[in-house]
Amino acid sequence: MQIHAIILAGGDGNRFGGELPKQFIRLAGEPILLRTLRQLHGARIERLVVVAHPRWLDETRRLIDEARLPMDVVVVPGGVTRNESTRNGLAALGGADED
Repeated sequence: MQIHAIILAGGDGNRFGGELPKQFIRLAGEPILLRTLRQLHGARIERLVVVAHPRWLDETRRLIDEARLPMDVVVVPGGVTRNESTRNGLAALGGADED
């Protein structure tokens, strides 16, 4: 059995009220998304999928690539709704039924 995780980071920042989506806002000097990824690294996750807003895919990939995290992270586009984004993330996991 493998352990998988999905991070739903597909918001556009409307409710947060900033120019950037909140996953890119810096908290203690680091974007919130990277802080989340670093915390998950210690959980022995074999496959990690980040669901990003379609307009922010390049920025999300660049942020993750530049961080040189010691784990594989797949970035996929989110949907129109949170449910669609979740479905996209689950589809990208490619896990077995027991995972």
